[in-house]
Amino acid sequence: MRLVKKINRRLGGIFLALILFVTMFSNVSCNKSETATNASMSASLNGSQVTFTVSLTGSNGYTIVQGSSSSYTMTIYFKTISAGVFTLGDQSTGYYATVSDNFGYSYSTSAANTGQITLTAVGGSRYNGTFYFTANETSPTVGGANVSVVNGSCSNI
Repeated sequence: MRLVKKINRRLGGIFLALILFVTMFSNVSCNKSETATNASMSASLNGSQVTFTVSLTGSNGYTIVQGSSSSYTMTIYFKTISAGVFTLGDQSTGYYATVSDNFGYSYSTSAANTGQITLTAVGGSRYNGTFYFTANETSPTVGGANVSVVNGSCSNI
């Protein structure tokens, strides 16, 4: 009986320490995410005008601007975000864009299919911009088709 009480005491202490550890670190994250309530983004994708709901995320040193609509998700990745002109190209450059649709197709800018985003500061750490790019299909067939994004604009990102 003593042995059982001793084991219960040790396991209870370990269990309590585990609960405290999980509670303390459950809110720690390397990602900063916010829904950008004043941000907006729109573009023409293959000739169809699309307006997106925008979210901003910080992950692994990148600023990620993601737009979601009923048909598309468009994401623009920035190694560093500041006022300026940035070429959207291959992922290795740190400045690139992706598009996915509701049919399971995914597209990404690459060294061969590039574009550009121009950002201007609007106060604090927020930017307005214009963009365009061509993205090559990455899934389900690599290189199968392209998506053309033109007349893109974003504000308060």
